[in-house]
Parts: sequence; structure tokens; C-alpha cells
Amino acid sequence: MFASRSFIPTLRQAPSDAETESHKLMIRAGLIRKISPGVFVWLPMGLRIINKLKDLFINKMDEIGGLELFLPALCPSELWQESGRWDSAGEEMFRIKDRSNKDLLLSMTHEEIVTYLASKDIRSYKELPLIFYYMGTKFRDEKRPTGGTLRTREFISGDIYTFHSGEENMMEYYNKIQKIYTDILDLCGIPVIRVEGDPGYIGGNINHELVYLCDSGSDTFLLCPQCGYAAEEEVADFHREEPLNNQTPSDKENHDEEKPDNENQPELLYTPGVITVKDLQEFTQIPSHNIIKALLYIADNKPIMILIRGDRDMSEARLKKLLKCKNLKMMDEKTVEEFTGGVPGFSGPVGILKDNIIADYEIIDIKSGICGANKKDHHIKNVRVERDFCVSQYLSLRKALAGDPCPHCQTPLIEKKGVEMAHCFALGDFYSKTMNALFTDDKGDEKPVIMGCYGLGLSRLVSVIVEKHRDKNGIIFPFAVAPYRVAILLLEPLNSPAGSVAKEIYNSLTQKGIDVFLDDRNQSPGFKFKDADLIGYPLQVIIGNRALKENNLEIKLRSEGQKQTIPISSAVEKVVEIIGGFC
Repeated sequence: MFASRSFIPTLRQAPSDAETESHKLMIRAGLIRKISPGVFVWLPMGLRIINKLKDLFINKMDEIGGLELFLPALCPSELWQESGRWDSAGEEMFRIKDRSNKDLLLSMTHEEIVTYLASKDIRSYKELPLIFYYMGTKFRDEKRPTGGTLRTREFISGDIYTFHSGEENMMEYYNKIQKIYTDILDLCGIPVIRVEGDPGYIGGNINHELVYLCDSGSDTFLLCPQCGYAAEEEVADFHREEPLNNQTPSDKENHDEEKPDNENQPELLYTPGVITVKDLQEFTQIPSHNIIKALLYIADNKPIMILIRGDRDMSEARLKKLLKCKNLKMMDEKTVEEFTGGVPGFSGPVGILKDNIIADYEIIDIKSGICGANKKDHHIKNVRVERDFCVSQYLSLRKALAGDPCPHCQTPLIEKKGVEMAHCFALGDFYSKTMNALFTDDKGDEKPVIMGCYGLGLSRLVSVIVEKHRDKNGIIFPFAVAPYRVAILLLEPLNSPAGSVAKEIYNSLTQKGIDVFLDDRNQSPGFKFKDADLIGYPLQVIIGNRALKENNLEIKLRSEGQKQTIPISSAVEKVVEIIGGFC
């Protein structure tokens, strides 16, 4: 490609709303342009990088016999209602209506569509395993899109869906595909670790994320420096000293040492406008660890109240897993009023049926707590479990924290920030059983297809590559994904002797299958040098009259920054040698 025929809108300054360094550089290098929050145009240079990533993806899929599908962005609501995710997916789903007032959605994932396909066209175990993949646009109504293409409302993804006759074969591919994603990320110069992930609305019994650890990441992970245990904070476990046999406060030996009940009776407090734990702590001077926080959910159509200490955060993922429920969502305001008789912000366990209350184990140790009174602007202090309210079951629900003991070796966990690069799910029959995707096994019995699904964020990956591979002058793309591997910087007019040399080298490298960008613009050498460093071509070939007088030119590896003078006669051979050493 000749620069004079291309579109390279580079900028010397980043827009004021660009947040991360990768966001700023991608705008300045002319890779993307923002249309609205979380929505971007991929310009020619940026799209070449996306296409390079797609090529890597396709090559890896060819190795395991993957078959490419084109999956629709529009999906009828009936499929998601059949799977049960229409309600559980939450506010991140783009829901729309057509002219006939029929509900549709913009696909954020395609499990329902591929399961529907399997239910119609897979009949026998002889057709399995089957590996489909899709590279295209997906949609998520992010509340706060951030970081350029790191967290967007419209994104490009490389997804894999696998179908199997049994769990063992599924797990074989589960590990194989994680290796494929790791290999792709390695080619991009992005080191990742495997962590236990939150299945969220996708589901399945086993899932792992491939995570790039970096200070600028928006996700939090807990790691054990001793044994290597790693998990996303929402699902991270820790060694918990749980009461034996789920004992209640009445079972504890020190219960008799408490003050007599007549000295510590519940008391109704007027707390106008006091809704948050922080506000309640300041208003009453009661420490947050003695505040009983009530969280209200609908779990598979059953209303439940979760009790946890005021200074703790609860893991919804852990709650959902322990309850083995498919759909879990917070109560809306109307449901809160119907369930508690009060208003949101003042909910508490006193007066609520035992069968609807679940508590974290730490609630047992609160001897004189304070909770909502299920009455606007009121709380109750001096409350204690078993005496003033009862609990149906105790579970370990609080989120793990840095410093908590590792669940395997009890070494204190450490906290790290990072970015989720890929997510792998062993779905089992989570979708196939519900959506009737069945096959006949070798004994003639009908069984649900066993499934796995996997996603690699391609547009997010570009941001992370830029974040990882950069310096003060711009981007330093790895050879595998650079928009062009070689940039020829012509410092003289195209119709000059230097121009003839540039065109000859350009043609020779192109014939060898190397993608080359020839900067023939009528701009100063300094302008071309700055643009080349900013955009991040990994190898620069510099041709000007000064070196040409001695039949030489200069080459520069962007990652090293130093120029090297070489004879024109060996330039093509040298470029091929350098690229071969990196690819």
C-alpha cells in the first residue's frame, strides 16, 4: 500500500475524553474514531489489525477442524425465553421491538442460536464432536463504557461453540481451546494466567478466564503466591472457619456469657434518610461490622433475604452456585414493598419468615446488631439472630479479600488488577437439556448434547496490545498483528532515484508475501518518522539521498529504536531474515 492512496488521519494530540494510554494512542494513530460512548469506527489501519487477528484465529481453527458460521445479530426473544435467559441477562441486553411489536434482541452471545441449530440438525453420536466458530460483532449495553475498545457497547469477538457426546470429550476440547487462545495471545505478546471465572448469565459448571495482569485493568483478581490458585474476585474462595454442623448461635459455648436479654433488648430507632451502611454508621456510631445488611433477591421465582455484615460484600456468583438456581436477580422496588411491607433502604430480617432468610456465617457472631426495621426511616438496634429473627440456612457468602487464607494452602491471598482476554465455559447440558438438543448414542438412547463455549475479545485485544507494547513515541506492534510489517519511509520524491529504489524493494518484498507500506507522501522526513513511530510498524526501511550516494539505506526495528546502515543490494534479504526471526 502507498501512503498517497491510503487514509491515515494521525493526530499529534489525543482528544480530551480519551482515558487510557491505549485509547489515546489508538485515536492518535488513526486506528479508530469514536462515534458515541462505547461505539467506534475501525479505520483502515485498525481494521487491518483486526483482520490479522482473525487470520490467526482461522489458522488455529483449521488445526482442530473448526467450521465457520455467520451468526445473526438479531435474535428472536423466543429462543432466550426457552433457555431462561431472557429475564436473567439483565440490563446489559439490547432489547428491541420490530414494527409488529415482536420482541427481539441484539445478540450479546449466541448460545441459544447454536443450540437451536443443534436441536434441528444433530441426530447421532456419529456426527460428534462438532466445532463451530464465529468472528463478528456482538452487543452489550454497558452502563459505563470505558478505556476505548476495552469495554464497549459494540465489540468484535472470536467465539467457538463445541458439541460432544460426553463430558470427557468436552473437557478434552475445553483444555485444547484454552491452549489455542493462549497461543494466539502469545503471538500478540500478551502473557496471560488462567483464573477461575464468574459464569455470569452464560452458565455451566466449570469456567476459566485467561487474564492479562496490569495496573490499568478494571477487573480484580485474587492470587496465591505460593500454590498458584487464582480466581476472579466475585468467585474467589478462601479458607473459611465455618461453624461445625452449621451450628446456630444457641449452640455456641460462649452464648451464656452474654448480657441478660433484659439489658440488651431490641430498640426501634428513627433514622431519617439513612439508607447506606456508611450513613448508618455515622448516624448511630455503631461499627459497620455490627450492621446487618439485608439484600433482597428473587431466586428462581422465590423471594429471599440475604444477611451479611455491613463491612462485607456478597458474592452473587457464589450465592447462585450454592443455591443451584438458574435465575437470580435483585428485587425491584414494588417487590421489596410487597415482601417486607416497607420500602427499599430500610429492609431487615425481623418479622420476615425464616424460610425466606439466608445468612452468611459471620452473622452468627453479631451479638448486638442493627438492621432495617421494614419501615421507612427506621432501624432496629440490639438485634440478635435466633432471638429476634431466625434463619433457614447459613452459607459462606462474603467475597474473599486480599489477606484471606488461600483455600488450598492457606497462604495469604494477594490482589491484582487485570483484563479478561478470553473466557471458556464447560456448559454440559445447561442449554441442550432445556432446548431439547438431543442425539442418539451408540446404544440407541436419546441424550442431551454436551456443549462448550469460548470467547476471545478481538477488539479488546487490540487495546491490550497497544497498552502493553508502546513507548513515549507511540505503538510498537508485534510482527504477527502489525497493520503492515514493513514501512518504507521514502525521504525523496517518488520520481527520484531514491523513489525507484523504494519501489523496487517494495515490489520484491510484496512478491515474497510481506505486507509493506510505502510512505510516498509529500511530507518532511520528520513528519514521516513521527507517523511511523506513532502507528508502530515493527520494521522501518529508510531511503534517502544521503545514504543512497553510497548505495546504502537504513533499517530500524521499532522495538529497539536504533538505525542500522546496510547495502541496498542486501536490503530485501535482510528484511526477510529479520521478519523470519520474529515470526
